[in-house]
Formats: sequence, C-alpha cells, structure tokens
Amino acid sequence: MVDSDEEYEPEYEWEKFRISKDHSFSVLCVVPPPLEYMAMLHTEKTEISGRQVWTGSLLACRYLIENPHLVEGKRVLELGAGTGVLGMLSHNLNSKCVALTDGDPLSVEHIHQNLTENNISGPIEGNSNCATAATHLLWGDDESMDSFSQWSVENLRLQNRSMWDPDERIQFDTIIAGDVMYKKELPSLFFRTVSKYLAFTDGELLLCHVPRSCVDHNVVKAAASEAGFAVEEVHLEKTELIDDDIDGVDIDDARRAALYRIMKRV
Repeated sequence: MVDSDEEYEPEYEWEKFRISKDHSFSVLCVVPPPLEYMAMLHTEKTEISGRQVWTGSLLACRYLIENPHLVEGKRVLELGAGTGVLGMLSHNLNSKCVALTDGDPLSVEHIHQNLTENNISGPIEGNSNCATAATHLLWGDDESMDSFSQWSVENLRLQNRSMWDPDERIQFDTIIAGDVMYKKELPSLFFRTVSKYLAFTDGELLLCHVPRSCVDHNVVKAAASEAGFAVEEVHLEKTELIDDDIDGVDIDDARRAALYRIMKRV
C-alpha cells in the first residue's frame, strides 16, 4: 500500500529477454507498482506503460528475425519504443540507422541505458555504419516532430553523410512499432506521425497490434486507411511462438495479436 504521506517512486530492475537462440537483450523494466499508484497515474493521465516489454514488441521481433530484409541496410524508425528491444534487434540485423523514439522522457533515458548495457551505444562489429540512438518524440505534435527531424540531422546524418541528401526530407525506409495503441486518441496521432516519416517509395510500416481498451483491430485498420495507407495482415505462427516459450510473451495477448505490413497507398 502507498503511504499517503510519502510520494511513491517506481522501482526498476534489469530483466533479460530471449528473443531467439541468437538474440537476447537485458533491459531496465519497472517493478509492478501498487494498485493505488496505478490509479493515481490514471487520474493524472501519466504514463509508465512503456517502461516494460510488451508481447507485441516480442512478436514483431520474431517476425523481423525471420524477415531481416525489412530492416537490413534500411533507415529504421521505432515509434513508442518503450524499452527499445525492437530497435535494438534492428540494429543487430544490420540496419543502416535506427532511431528509437518514445513520448515518455524517462523511457528514453532507460533506452540509453539499455543501449549501453547491450553494447549498442556505438557501431557493432561488422556493422560499423549503423548509427543508432534514442530521443523523445510525441506523435502528431508539430513542434516535437520538427525537433525530431533536426535531431535526426544532427545525430544520424552527421554519422553517415549518405543517410539523407542535404536537401532531402527526413524519412525512413522502415517504421516499426509493437503494442503501442491502447487509447482511442492514439491511432490518428500514430498514423499522422507515420505519414510524415515513412518514405513514399517502398517505405513500409511493420506494426504488431494487440487490442487493448477500445482500440481493436478494426479501429487500427480504419485509422490507417483514413490516413491513406494500404494494410496487409501477415501470417504469424502463434502456436510455434508460444510453444517456443519466448521470454515475456503473454499467451492471451499473443493469441489476440495481429501483425500488419502497411504502405502508403499509391
């Protein structure tokens, strides 16, 4: 129980998640707080949900392992990165660059720690050209998106001059996101951000969605269509994934999840 005379501070601990036999990550996760604290967060509209690993991110990770061409040699943006496992995997799969973003400043701080803990604070052996970094980004917020674009120039383009031409708009070949939409206002803000940053030619969004609250699959697909995107649901062998006992996968969430490959409609 939370003492009303003391301000509760969430605790964090390192957890290791095995994505496959060749890929595992240690990440800083929030220790489940008391119910009273969670109720207070809901009242104050404060978020800590991104400070843990969610099933949608883990399922998207496994799909990327089976389809590395989606990120290999590509400019990759992760939205709602949380702990950053999906972006860190993209780095290890030889992306050209990876920008991990989240709207929660503390989650961004934790991603920096996770990158260091997993030796992704700099280029990895055999992938010396991959620029990987994390920063703050609020979906659909013009000021935040402008700041992110400038950050990309200063932190990604400067590491690799061929990332974007000097007069080229900041866009990414692949955008990735897992389990990020759980409030009714989020889908429109999410796809507004994707519209700004997804490359028109051959750009692709990989989204693993788990229905939460009032955001079911139909809501997500309708928001994508309204924003001008074509949506394709791809097969995800859930039985194999569940039987494989991936660390952190919630079986009920996995069964409800759907994986989408989304592109701008021509």
